[in-house]
Amino acid sequence: MSIKRLNRFFRPKFERSFSLTTVLSVPFVLQTFTAVLLVGYFSYHNGQMAVNNLATQMRSEISKRIDQKLDSYLETAHQVNKTNLQAVKLGMLDLNNFQKTGQYFWNQLQIFDVSYINFGNTKGEFIGAGLEDDYKRISEKLSNKDYEIFSVDENGRRLSTVTIKPGGHPNDASWYTDAVKSQRPIWSEIYNWQDNSNVIAISASYPVYNSNKKLIGVLGVDLILSELSAFLRNIRISPKAQTFIIERNGMLVASSSEEPGYIIINNQAKRIKASQISTPLIRGTAVFLNKQFPNLNKITTTTQLDFTFNNQKQFVQVTPWQDKYGIDWLIVIVVPECDFMAKINANNQTTILLCLLTLILAIIIGILTSCWIAAPIKQLSLAAEILTEEAVNSDFNSSNSFKYTNNFNTHKIKEFSVLSDLFNSMAQEIYNAFIALENANNQLDFRVKNRTKELQSALQKREQAEIALQKALVAANAASEAKSEFLSKVSHELRTPLNVILGFTQIMERDSCLTQEHRNNISIIHRSGNHLLQLINDVLSMSKIEAGKITVKTNSFDLLNFIKLLEEMLKFRAKSKNIKLIIQPQDNLPRYIKTDESKLRQILINLLGNAIKFTSKGSVTLKVNYSNYDFQPTLYFEIQDTGAGIVEAEISKLFVPFVQSQSGRESIEGTGLGLAISQKFVQAMGGDISVKSIYKQGSIFSFHIPVELADDSQLIQKLAYRRITGIEANQPKYRILIVEDMLENSVLLTKMLILVGFEVCTAANGYEGIEKYRNWQPHLICMDMLMPVLDGYEATRIIKQESTCIIIALTANAFEEQRAAIFAAGCDDLIYKPFTEEELLEKIAQHLGVQYIYENKNNLPEVIEAPTHRIKLTSNDLNIMPREWLLELAEAAKTLDDKLVLNLIDQIPASKTCLIQGLKDLVENFRLDIILDLIIIK
Repeated sequence: MSIKRLNRFFRPKFERSFSLTTVLSVPFVLQTFTAVLLVGYFSYHNGQMAVNNLATQMRSEISKRIDQKLDSYLETAHQVNKTNLQAVKLGMLDLNNFQKTGQYFWNQLQIFDVSYINFGNTKGEFIGAGLEDDYKRISEKLSNKDYEIFSVDENGRRLSTVTIKPGGHPNDASWYTDAVKSQRPIWSEIYNWQDNSNVIAISASYPVYNSNKKLIGVLGVDLILSELSAFLRNIRISPKAQTFIIERNGMLVASSSEEPGYIIINNQAKRIKASQISTPLIRGTAVFLNKQFPNLNKITTTTQLDFTFNNQKQFVQVTPWQDKYGIDWLIVIVVPECDFMAKINANNQTTILLCLLTLILAIIIGILTSCWIAAPIKQLSLAAEILTEEAVNSDFNSSNSFKYTNNFNTHKIKEFSVLSDLFNSMAQEIYNAFIALENANNQLDFRVKNRTKELQSALQKREQAEIALQKALVAANAASEAKSEFLSKVSHELRTPLNVILGFTQIMERDSCLTQEHRNNISIIHRSGNHLLQLINDVLSMSKIEAGKITVKTNSFDLLNFIKLLEEMLKFRAKSKNIKLIIQPQDNLPRYIKTDESKLRQILINLLGNAIKFTSKGSVTLKVNYSNYDFQPTLYFEIQDTGAGIVEAEISKLFVPFVQSQSGRESIEGTGLGLAISQKFVQAMGGDISVKSIYKQGSIFSFHIPVELADDSQLIQKLAYRRITGIEANQPKYRILIVEDMLENSVLLTKMLILVGFEVCTAANGYEGIEKYRNWQPHLICMDMLMPVLDGYEATRIIKQESTCIIIALTANAFEEQRAAIFAAGCDDLIYKPFTEEELLEKIAQHLGVQYIYENKNNLPEVIEAPTHRIKLTSNDLNIMPREWLLELAEAAKTLDDKLVLNLIDQIPASKTCLIQGLKDLVENFRLDIILDLIIIK
């Protein structure tokens, strides 16, 4: 770049030019003159508007201050009530102890800006603390007694009785009756104190109910309205301005006037309307508002009005004030115009004079300043011309650079002085910059080439990283799919034989010829199969949790019965280890709640089961508490044991799937999934779980879950299952087609259905099933979904295209994903393997309307609420047996040897059927403790 190109920036834009003095002076003078004219005009014009604006601002500001005062002053009363109610709920305040309650109220008076705090119960008793004859004292009224006034010390303790006053029933006062009617926190009507009618007050009332929603009494806090009037008088507005507060019916609440808001009639203070007060301006404003708004309820927003009173203009603002507890007042501010006019007129004259002086002074200063500034700039222009001439005559490409020798003189103005220093060094800096620019241009190509190579290398690395990330993502998805497929296959392969095992044990139990020992063996097989099924379900639950597919299904149930059943379920296990199982439900537990009963049961069984498993002596305690803080019902559970405890370093790993603590590894039971599943279930239900433990001393597991409250009408009662023995007469011969590739499952289903009375036909695959359906026309088809040749999905689609025959899918796959596919294929219902005889027969009855014949059990309850025994035994029932037999039975019951107990029961004479059956029921329900209690050896 040459100096010639640089000169373009300094070429004049206009052929005609002006001096700097003119350019600086003329605009400045014109602007100042225009500003002075505008200021003078607007000063005169705004003087006329100032009164309105000032009055408006003042009214709004005062209204805000009053509004804020009402917000803080009135809210304090209800805040005190809420604090007292919370103290009652937390047990800090006993409303039945009037002496402690009175002291508590007195101490609150030292904290809060209120006049009186009291409580009245449903018996007509009263306790309060506050102003009594200008002193803070405690008042008490017991049933059928007069009011007793006590003096107190500095801590609120009663010293002596000051006086005894007769008084009306406190339950007849408006602060009590209004709250009882509303059943919520409210303000009472404004009223006079019974013992001091000159005091006009308003009460914040709060009804108090016990846990059964029964009224206990009403808490109250009094505010004396004269304190609001004092606040209004202390607000500085203008010499003659007035403020007052009225109700919608025009009754005066408070005012800035020295006149009282009531009149004395027959030695009783009676409230008056604002239009009846002796203060002229307030009375005149009230009359004007009544004419302007015959119905004051129509004032819903802040309204500003003007009117003439005593030949003077008055500015009025009316602002509604309401709160959520029932107050609906109007704040009225009235300001006379004359309070502002004198000062504003004087200000207008002063403003005009100052504007003229400012204009003259500005013109003089502008001219002098422009001349002073222009002088150094002229010198700078001359120096710039010399610099340009020398730069043009120099050759930047040669080794001889130009040097500027005409230094620019400094100036008294700091900025010009700095400018001169910078200008003097600018010549050499420009040359150096051009040289550096040429060098930079030479290096730029080299740097661009290197940077391009770096970018290409970075792009290649990024592409490789993205390819690796994509491969990792594909591998992760493949692993997840492989895991799901593996679990699905494992579930199918385990559930299928389990279905056969559990199914045939149910069929074998029907055999009346079995000995008791064989029945016990079958029961052991059935329990073991169910245990294995639970382990499979745990693994599948963990898989669902990891996949984020866990769902919460809420239902209403009886919480107290739920806890009782849980205790019955685990009591035998704890007693077999000689440890105590202690259940401690809180007294205020709600009976009926709504949450996921199944998940809650599994959580508690997991935690209590672990506690019992790892406790060898001492006790396991379950505590259940309830809270309704912030209107959110919440249950708190705590499981405490005196067992092995957990090493501190392992606590952080407790909820990791398949990871066991040191105590868990020493046990031969468990998969390491129980705690992980419990944690996820608690979190899914909206709660959290925590653990505290000391190694070798015990552990405490705590969790909480939010619940909904329910009532008994929302409960779904479960009918007791009675074994089905056949089909009622006068019904069709129902034909059931079984399509199952596994012979064992096919035989199981065939026997289950034939024993009841169904006609059964079997098929080994989908093709054979379709042929049998077409030839035999069954009423219902039990369809296995995974079969060779043709699976159940395709077979179902073909059959559904031909008819509407009921098809129930049988599957060992426990994943919910297959459920949608099964119903999409056309199946009408679904049964998971392994299934029970009850489940299969109920599904058939549901779709075909079959009426069954049930096993006759005289004492079978219609609704299962808790484990019960059909035959009640007494000690006298056992006295028929010899002493040696009783000793052997007692020893067997103590050692929990149920086989020996059953062998001894077989020795009872066959004629004693009630005794035999009663003892067997106790053994089957693991109640050897009751058998031990029945034995009395003389």
